[in-house]
Amino acid sequence: MMATMKDVARVAGVSLGTVSRAINNAPGVKPATMKKVQAAIKQLDYVRDDYARGLKTNSSQTIALILPTIWHPFSLNLRITWKRPCTSSTTS
Repeated sequence: MMATMKDVARVAGVSLGTVSRAINNAPGVKPATMKKVQAAIKQLDYVRDDYARGLKTNSSQTIALILPTIWHPFSLNLRITWKRPCTSSTTS
């Protein structure tokens, strides 16, 4: 089972809000607290759930490309052309 932010908070001995602020590098997190949160993240192998983040922020950072078929040469070329700039983006 994947670790959650609640698990990280429990192991680090801090609140869920503190874990959230530490993960998002928000101001107001003391360096010692940041180290505890980072240690708990490493210990639990915590990975941020981008789907849950998208629900909370109402932004999925997803582009939908609807094509009648992926096997048509035009569709294939369009998909490849759109994939390059989208996967090279530095957004997170």
